[in-house]
Amino acid sequence: FRNEEQQHSFNFPYQLGTGSFDTAQDAQTYTIKIQRGDIIILGSDGIFDNLFEDDILEEISRFICPRKGILRVKPQIISDALAYRAKKASEDLNNSSPFQCRAMQEGLYYVGGKKDDISVLVGVVTDSKEFSN
Repeated sequence: FRNEEQQHSFNFPYQLGTGSFDTAQDAQTYTIKIQRGDIIILGSDGIFDNLFEDDILEEISRFICPRKGILRVKPQIISDALAYRAKKASEDLNNSSPFQCRAMQEGLYYVGGKKDDISVLVGVVTDSKEFSN
């Protein structure tokens, strides 16, 4: 599952904070079924403007045990890897990025990644017995 980005218009995302008219009640909410082992990624636009979905999946797959399909590392390691990769992509003037693709769809010329704040949180769904250990 991947939700749609909430934007007023291109490069004008909903934001909470000083000087913003957006409120928490403006946020989209979803109810989805989850299962043990699901990986949940929350990130700022600095992640999703610089990494395509395939880039994110490629990064995550480096940390999954192929035979068991479970993570071999703590979620923080994946978080750090995604943030690092997004930062590198944001600084690369020759990189093709999701932001560049959206800019071109809007008829704008843009090349490379987009420098921005980069925040990412990775969580893994477990059962209560696993959590207590």
